[in-house]
Order: sequence, then C-alpha cells, then structure tokens
Amino acid sequence: MVCRCEEERLVLARAGIRVHLGGFVGDDESDNVELASSTKPMMLSMVKVTKKGVSRLTKTAKRGGDKKWKLDHLPPDLRNDFTNKLVPMAKCLAGTMLDPWSGLSADQVQDLVDEVFPDHEITVVPDDVWCGLISYRLSNWRNGFVNAAKDAIERLVTATLEENPEADIRELVAHYTTPRGDPPTTPYMWRKWTVNSNTLQIAKSGRLQNRLVIYTLAQAHFADYDEVPNPMELEKSELPCGALILAIQAVEHVFKWWQTGHFVEDKNTSGFFSADNYADSVKRVIGADGRAKNTLFLVAGRFKRAVESLDVETHWVPMFEDITTTLHHVIEKRRRKSRSQSVSSAASSDFIVESDMELLFESDGDED
Repeated sequence: MVCRCEEERLVLARAGIRVHLGGFVGDDESDNVELASSTKPMMLSMVKVTKKGVSRLTKTAKRGGDKKWKLDHLPPDLRNDFTNKLVPMAKCLAGTMLDPWSGLSADQVQDLVDEVFPDHEITVVPDDVWCGLISYRLSNWRNGFVNAAKDAIERLVTATLEENPEADIRELVAHYTTPRGDPPTTPYMWRKWTVNSNTLQIAKSGRLQNRLVIYTLAQAHFADYDEVPNPMELEKSELPCGALILAIQAVEHVFKWWQTGHFVEDKNTSGFFSADNYADSVKRVIGADGRAKNTLFLVAGRFKRAVESLDVETHWVPMFEDITTTLHHVIEKRRRKSRSQSVSSAASSDFIVESDMELLFESDGDED
C-alpha cells in the first residue's frame, strides 16, 4: 500500500514535476531517481514546498535612496500649495489637539490633502511622502515654541537687569518656577501672582495667562496667521488648546536653562524639547498587589483638564487680545505687503493614570 503522500509524489513525477524527499530534483538527477524511491519501504514521506518571499521596499527605497522625505518628492505643481496652504492648516489642526505631541494620523492628513487638492486623486498612507513631510514640519513647529520662549525669557531677564543691575537672576528664575500654594502651582502659569510680605499669603488670578506663555504662544503659533481669530466665533474643537500646552511646556523648558542665573543650554537628549521628554508615556509598574500594571505618566497631560476647563469669554478672549497686541506690528506689516502684492492666503483595571500628577488651578478672585 502506498501512502497518499507517496501517491501525490508519483503523480507529480509522472507529470514531469521533479520532486524528491525534502525538495525538488536537481538538474543532474533523473526521473528514475524519484520513481525508484517509491518502491522502497518508507516510514515517512515529506514534500517540502518553499514559497519565494515577496520583497518589500524599505523606507529608504521608497524615498529613492534619500534618508528623509523632501519637498522634491512631491509633484512640482503641488509643492507651492503644500507649503503655503497645507502646512499652515496642519499646524492649526495640531494646535487644537489636547495631545500636541501625537502628530496627525494618515486620515487627518488625507482630509487636509483632499481640501487643498480637490482636483487630484491622492491617497495618503502612513509613512508616505505626505505624512513624512507633515511630520517634519510639525516637528519644526514645536521647536518654534522653544525659540519663542527663549526670546520671552531673555526679554524678562533684560528688563529685570535694566531696572536693577544687581538683580539675582537665579532668584528670579526660582521665583517663577518654584511650586507653591495648595494645590501647588508656579507663578509662570498665572497672569497675576503676588505674595503678601507680612502674611506670605499668595493671591493669584488669570490661570495659564502669564505674559511669558502668551508671548510664546503668539510668536510660535499665531505669527503666521493673516488675522488672529475671534475666539467667540470658534468651535470648542477649534481653540488652540494643544498650542497653549506647548507654550507652557516651552517656558518651563527654557527656564531650566537659566537655573544657574546664566543661560546654559542643555544639548543632551535628556534636554531636548521632544516627545520623549514632554509627551505622556505608558510604563509597566509593579503595583502594591505585586502585579505589573500599565501606568500612564502625565507630562503634557498634566495641563489637559485645566486647559479644557478654560472659559471662552473669561479666559480665551483676554488671551487672544494679548496675542493680537503682541503681534500687532507683525500683522500690520504683513497686511501692507499683502496689499502691495495683491496676494491673499489662508492660512482597563490593569491600567492606571497617575492622577496626582495632574495640575489643578484655583483662583483667589472672582475670575481666574
């Protein structure tokens, strides 16, 4: 009796398909070798079929050998609108996200591409040229917050020294960055912060509206706008919550470079203004019950509840007024240039959240 596997080998052999134990018949072997093997007693017969792997292009190959996506990878007729329309829209969208470090999804980029290029059939997929270029531009956008915060704090230091040449800048930085009060917050997160010299009681108001933060937000996010919008006309989802969080974090980041009283930039990776250092992260932590649990550590997320709770009329309106004042000369200059050129543009139970890391803000006045 010949086993079924053996019968299949015989059929294949008679059909001219050379198969032997463990693989195909070599070019120097004959069919007789295969046929003869079928007459011998066998304990096990195995036909090995090897499927040739499908080669996949690497990311570098997709980019034509380049290490990164470049604007040149886009069709020439799309590059101008990508830079002048799509990128500003991507920044605006990223600025509304409560997690400004997460970037845009392929679906979000697709929506923007469809809006800017309605006459082109373009399909966006993760890691393609569209997602890649937008990711690079948003990285530059986030870094812009550090540059703006650096300028803001340099102005603060300069003004302080002009008023008092003997001022201790290290004490100034400590004043702005030392948490105080109950719940504890820091002066650079408030518009007004005063301490009674006799009672040491702290009076504060205007949460998240410190001039350092507003200046940073204005220069890093709104400087490219043709007009600063009226927050009363915006949907809640259109408010720049994520951009505000980045501005707060950027001010916090730059203050670290001034802790000694002198500007010393930390150029180690631990000193970068990056998602690794300023985005929320999930880590496995052994709990009191001895079980490993996924634990969410809040960094940018510390400000989420406070930013979400900002009232349009009480908080966003005065912030936007300050932004408009800060950018008055920039916007007027752009308007004059635009008029002269006649050009306009648009811009689970095993998951734990470290809630004690979240910042709470309580004002001492009727309005905060």
